[in-house]
Amino acid sequence: MKNPIGIIAAGHHDTAGAAASILEAGGNAFDAALAALFSSCVCEPVLSSLGGGGFLLAHSHHGNSVLYDFFAHTPSRKPPVKELDFYPIIADFGAAQQEFHIGMGSIAVP
Repeated sequence: MKNPIGIIAAGHHDTAGAAASILEAGGNAFDAALAALFSSCVCEPVLSSLGGGGFLLAHSHHGNSVLYDFFAHTPSRKPPVKELDFYPIIADFGAAQQEFHIGMGSIAVP
């Protein structure tokens, strides 16, 4: 989605729209990114959550770049495979389907 203030890339139109609304109201890129995050939890709950991990490459108006690493770690003591409770589901996106794995075996430590 193009906006006079910036360009927004998102997996769902409403997620991009939330970010665009923040920019249009005078918010900055970080404000827009947070709006997109919260919106994506509603618009794309299979792909996004507030408890998920990730990376954020930020560039300040002072010219400094910072990489924020908030990716999750697997537990140091792993249970036996048969106890993982880890199984596939198919998410139907209309025009496409994708397999995801859910269950206790998909949980990590923030």
